[in-house]
Amino acid sequence: MENTISNLEMKPKMFGSIHTHFESEKDTANANMHNMIDNFRRLGAKKVAVTDHGVMSAYEDLLTYLKKAKINDIQIIPGVEGYLQVSDKKLDAHIILIATDYIGYQCLCKIVTEANRNYQKNKPIITLKNLKDNVIKGHIICTSACIGGVFCSLLGLEHISAEEKIDKRINEVLSVNKELFDSIDYIIPLDKLNSLKETGTSTPYSSIVINSEYGAFSIKQIDKIEDEYIRKYLISIANVKVRDTLKSETNKTAKRNIEKAASSGSKKGLETFLYKESLYQDNLEAFDLCETKYKKIIGRKIDIKKYISDVKQYKESKKANKKELTELYNNIIDIFGIDNFYFEIQNHGLDSEKILYNELINFAIEMKNTNHFIASNDIHIGICKDFYNDNQIENEVKKRNIVQFTRFNKYSPIRKDDYEYTIKSNKELSKWLNKIFDKDIVNQAIDNIEVVLNKCQEIKFPKVTIDGYNFYPIVDNANEVFKQKIQEGIKKRFPNGFPDKEKYEKEIEYETNIIISMGYAAYHLIVADYLEYGRLLGYVPTNRIDDAPLSIEELDKWIDDNHFERIGQSIGPGRGSACDSEDCYLLGITDIDPIPYNLYFERFLNPERVSMPKQHWVSTVNLITQGCNVF
Repeated sequence: MENTISNLEMKPKMFGSIHTHFESEKDTANANMHNMIDNFRRLGAKKVAVTDHGVMSAYEDLLTYLKKAKINDIQIIPGVEGYLQVSDKKLDAHIILIATDYIGYQCLCKIVTEANRNYQKNKPIITLKNLKDNVIKGHIICTSACIGGVFCSLLGLEHISAEEKIDKRINEVLSVNKELFDSIDYIIPLDKLNSLKETGTSTPYSSIVINSEYGAFSIKQIDKIEDEYIRKYLISIANVKVRDTLKSETNKTAKRNIEKAASSGSKKGLETFLYKESLYQDNLEAFDLCETKYKKIIGRKIDIKKYISDVKQYKESKKANKKELTELYNNIIDIFGIDNFYFEIQNHGLDSEKILYNELINFAIEMKNTNHFIASNDIHIGICKDFYNDNQIENEVKKRNIVQFTRFNKYSPIRKDDYEYTIKSNKELSKWLNKIFDKDIVNQAIDNIEVVLNKCQEIKFPKVTIDGYNFYPIVDNANEVFKQKIQEGIKKRFPNGFPDKEKYEKEIEYETNIIISMGYAAYHLIVADYLEYGRLLGYVPTNRIDDAPLSIEELDKWIDDNHFERIGQSIGPGRGSACDSEDCYLLGITDIDPIPYNLYFERFLNPERVSMPKQHWVSTVNLITQGCNVF
């Protein structure tokens, strides 16, 4: 019986997604793939591209789930969000790659495999050479990804990040002053000081000079400084110096002058320059507190200067970056073809998105490529706000926040944009994009979601028959021996019976039929023997390995006869997709029961897949020569 969603629930609200992170990406996505698929279906999605960071493992998991759940109204497209080296300094700019057919899928597999051989900064890095060697034009769609993508990185992500850091530092400085000055009510804002001076009013602050690493400035001169960061920084110093001046004015004449300045500054000026008769007596403690915090402000000064320097340096190199950007664009167009590359635009409420994506649009216009914008939401949370209440959404956001904490070992408070990495209908996505982009570009970008996904066909894996005799020795009555060994394994692994009899028996029968029908019974028996021999060989001292008998039974007896202790080097519990097989567990190939962990057998052996199953083990004993001689 097919798994269907009622017509009432399933209203066409989106065609699909080209940028989606499923649960295989443990570090940054907490999406449960089953619920995620259901939410896409409830929105009427027809096709969804899986684009986890650096891996493609979720694709086969999703195919298996859809097959078992008998879901056929949504198509899963294989893809990856890779890390592309765009310069010597920028190794991990994001890039979206989506296969349009089986050839494209093979290309992606090669790209990801090669990237894992080039592991840097804890990430599999894709190079342009990798793409040139492995992309077959017309079989892969490429997009520019998020603000951490290939083009936004060069357009100014580092510059904006530096600006945000500077703003954060300066705001820290100013917030310290504002908090203290507002509570003490005696610091006049800089603009009021200037307005008082313009009216000819003499104040104790008129002659103040601010000395800094940027030079000496009067209060009036500060306003003329073009660099807003330096200007803000100097204002913060000016405020503190004003405070110090005020603190030193302890005689009655100065006090009267201050009061006169306040009274002549109009009512509005007076409100911002409240002077209290008991200032000196009541606020000594506050002065001390301000002095303490001022020392902290001074401690930040070096960091602020560094960030300002970084921004200036970046601005100077922006022209060079533009050249690099154009070269990268031409390379990507040459590799994928102009019809298979799209400029991706997003909006999750970040200020940097408005700046960078509009620069990206301007760059596309310069390149005379104005028909290839595509909209996406960077989906890391597998829910849609249409179907969840505020508490449920809050819980999902918190889950992702916790998962990110485990990745980066650093807690970050939840930001406003954290609530926007969900599944969005076309209407909701358009609403967010229209906040920062031209309406015509948004409409085109939304339409191109369907255009791109319609280029992607359902992956048809070719059927092949493998002649086992060309790969491994003949085993007489292999199928019957295989079944017998499975029954022996059940008694050994589950002496007290199965934890869930029906579930285990059903899975074992299913796996056994698949293995036998594909002609791999003998293969599994040989692998099991190989490993059993290897485990025994681990008990043999290294200097006696060459003397070891070449059959399992003889080797077992020889170990006892020589009084070798049954401790030593061993085979590991199993690696790779073999751990997904219950039959491998029963045969002793692995030591992991996959059923309690909901591992999919199809990742190990699938009738629709071309390649033979691969089984990996960990051992420090050189088994190859000895193992081959057994057969």
